[in-house]
Amino acid sequence: MLVGILGGAPPVAAAELTAMTLNTKHGGQAPWRTKDQIAEIVAEAPDIVLLQEADSSQLDDYVNGINRGLQSVDWHGEYARHCYAGTPPDCSNATGEAVMILTRLPITGVEKRLIWAADEYVAARGVLRVTVRLDDGTALQIFACHLPAAEAARDARITWVADFLPWARTMAGPRLVGGDFNDDPSSPPIAALRHEYIDAWGSKGSGNGGTHSHDGEHYGSRIDYLWSAGGLVPTKAFVPQVALSDHRPVVATYAVNAGASSNDGDAPVPTPAPVSNPVSRPVSAPVVVTPPVLPVSAGFDAGESVLLEDTFDTAIVDRTKWAGGLFSGYQDMRLPVTADGGALQIVPLTSVGGISHYNGVSAGAFDLSGGGYASVQLVQGPIGEGAYAMFTVGADAMHFYRIYQGGAAQARVLLIQKKIDGVKMPLAAVAYDVVAHQVLRVRHDRRPSESIDDAVFEASPSPATATSFVELFREPWDPAVASAALMFELKAGTSAPETQPGTVIWDNFRVAAVSAP
Repeated sequence: MLVGILGGAPPVAAAELTAMTLNTKHGGQAPWRTKDQIAEIVAEAPDIVLLQEADSSQLDDYVNGINRGLQSVDWHGEYARHCYAGTPPDCSNATGEAVMILTRLPITGVEKRLIWAADEYVAARGVLRVTVRLDDGTALQIFACHLPAAEAARDARITWVADFLPWARTMAGPRLVGGDFNDDPSSPPIAALRHEYIDAWGSKGSGNGGTHSHDGEHYGSRIDYLWSAGGLVPTKAFVPQVALSDHRPVVATYAVNAGASSNDGDAPVPTPAPVSNPVSRPVSAPVVVTPPVLPVSAGFDAGESVLLEDTFDTAIVDRTKWAGGLFSGYQDMRLPVTADGGALQIVPLTSVGGISHYNGVSAGAFDLSGGGYASVQLVQGPIGEGAYAMFTVGADAMHFYRIYQGGAAQARVLLIQKKIDGVKMPLAAVAYDVVAHQVLRVRHDRRPSESIDDAVFEASPSPATATSFVELFREPWDPAVASAALMFELKAGTSAPETQPGTVIWDNFRVAAVSAP
């Protein structure tokens, strides 16, 4: 029988900080002026500033100017230069131009890294990572970036991101990434970043978001970003309407949720306890409902548009469909992920410590704002208190819905949760039935004429007989999970050491948009 639950313990009060990024156009090259850039930084009074295209010799100019303007002695900074020529990993001719991180917070660690992704200007781009200690003692990792420039360097930007993401994943705790990424929000490099990080302006932005100008007057394209992960959650973001260079700054304020589960890991949510009066609208007992669409075996309904379908019958994972890695948490590439035997198979690691060892695939984004669903067959789930198979539907790492299976052999459970602004909230749980719960479906039930706009979690015995589903849980669709751009993730692994978790097998995945009747 289904159990509905309240949202769990409230999150710990969050610390707050403000960050700002700006491409300085060669440190305030005419007609721009360095002092005007410093004045804007002072006016915004951030805690952290990331600069691009400043000369390394200007570090003291920026730091001293900010200290004077804010009547402070706390500001200091670091820089990392790019490389004109060299053979990886060694640079034989460094540039004067650099990326910088300036902050009032104590710096406890510094790392300078070259990413070898050449464009017409340099052979490698410098990335600066500093660790700062926040006022509440939390360690924050900050990355200052400037990606390869110009349209011809699109492949180089893809290379840059492919190098950057695995490196950044090795850093525990909250992360802030910012700079000039030289690409628009719909591009492949930005889409790859969005799988793992929250785009501050894209998530919480207001006003005109254009950051780049070709004439110094009209700022139309958005190529400058502030990204966050690991419990660093944007609460507001904006682009100041100023002319300081051929770029405008991006400013974002963040909450650091010390008690929030972040995208860093997937520790299990406690098994929910029954309550007499749940906040959401679970059914009191599973009810068989007829879905508003026809099953795969019976053809397509006239109101249904199939956006993605995969039976995993090829010998390899089809990366044209599954272009992304994990967006909901850390990805441990040691877990084998294969298309074998006509299904997607993931083999969890055995007897490995730590809280997050997962691997899998993701696809999207797709627009289900008008209604629709994603379904998948869990042919075989894992066994073990710390082993899980997870089906996630979300907008980004901090905003998603999830249905997942886990538990010891005699106590296997199907759990439903959501994550909003970095905080995981358990929604419901039901004893797992390997037959009845073969097909898992997350549906956006949108029927404006009936004032219905819900997230619905359902199960069915198998694709061949899926003419009806058992409704497990529903609640009003949370607008923080942007249904116009949903990603879909299949993963498996362990959140605690397991000696025999088995192999997880997924099959018959489908995404479809459904028009309201």
